[in-house]
Amino acid sequence: MLQACGQSVQLQDIPSMKDFMAAVTDTKEVVKLGEGTYGEAFKSGSVVFKLVPMEGDNLTNGWPQKGAADLLGEAVIAIALSGLGEEADAAGNPYPSHTQAFVKTHRVGVCRGPYPQSLIKAWRAWHKKNKSENDPIEGFPRDQLYAVFAMANCGKDLEGYCLQGYDEARAMMLQVALALAVAEDSLAFEHRDLHWGNVMLRPAAAAANSHVTARLRGSTLRAATCGAEVTLIDFTASRLQTPGGDMAFCNLEAEEGLFDGPKGKSQFETYRRMRKLTATDWAGSYPGTNVLWMQYLAELLLSSDKPIPGASTAQKRGLREFKKRLAGYSSCGEVIWDELFSGLLEVVQQ
Repeated sequence: MLQACGQSVQLQDIPSMKDFMAAVTDTKEVVKLGEGTYGEAFKSGSVVFKLVPMEGDNLTNGWPQKGAADLLGEAVIAIALSGLGEEADAAGNPYPSHTQAFVKTHRVGVCRGPYPQSLIKAWRAWHKKNKSENDPIEGFPRDQLYAVFAMANCGKDLEGYCLQGYDEARAMMLQVALALAVAEDSLAFEHRDLHWGNVMLRPAAAAANSHVTARLRGSTLRAATCGAEVTLIDFTASRLQTPGGDMAFCNLEAEEGLFDGPKGKSQFETYRRMRKLTATDWAGSYPGTNVLWMQYLAELLLSSDKPIPGASTAQKRGLREFKKRLAGYSSCGEVIWDELFSGLLEVVQQ
């Protein structure tokens, strides 16, 4: 029996990975999308599967496997954020908070190995092209347990997406800040790991005035996309409190090596800045951590890693000034009104 947070699952009730996937998608075509320290991501049809080995004694990619309690916390966060995509209750009454900028989670569950041949084939094809840093998936025991997150396909991550200019870049940052502002206000949410692999983009509607809408504290806001629509993913390190009072968070002090990354590298400097801001109180509410990741995105767009195509000297200066102003904000609820986003955000209903 597996137990976590007062819930239990009988081991004999756990489906095979093959059966779990068949219940969620009707296609057998599978491609690997990417990988992380603790697991793998595959796409089948319009569904993305994140598979994380759990509760085993053997190491995964050199690290201890996650426990059921850790993964249940991530599941609670994913489902709560997915719920922000609902605009109204069953009676048609609009919710005071709404955003569709967090990945839609279709299903969360537990399955048992082994990996089916379709996934092994997809893993090997990805490895041949990209040289995987993870252990071969066929090496896991046949009875290995996995947590499975079945989610909507959201496009390409920021690392691989080609931004089309300054306006699209600042619209991307506005959409990130707006999503975080809504989740801060309604769920005391902090992402805490919003690097460029967790910001997904896809082409927006072809109309020149394409936009996304959100509801914050009962007001409806409209944000221009300027060509790319944003979705935020991966809540492994996140913190959230549900309306019912349940809290889920990751104790980042237990993540070995997280704060020991290369000095001067923006992503790892952001982890260290979070640690300083929270004073290692990872259960506490510190929305300023979201602002630190906005600072990271600004630094990224000013770096040689992800320069904005065609950005003028004046535009780069504006981005540097925005980065400085971020130090004066305590939440993304303040960030969205920064002058960088002038002309991109409007209140359409209060």
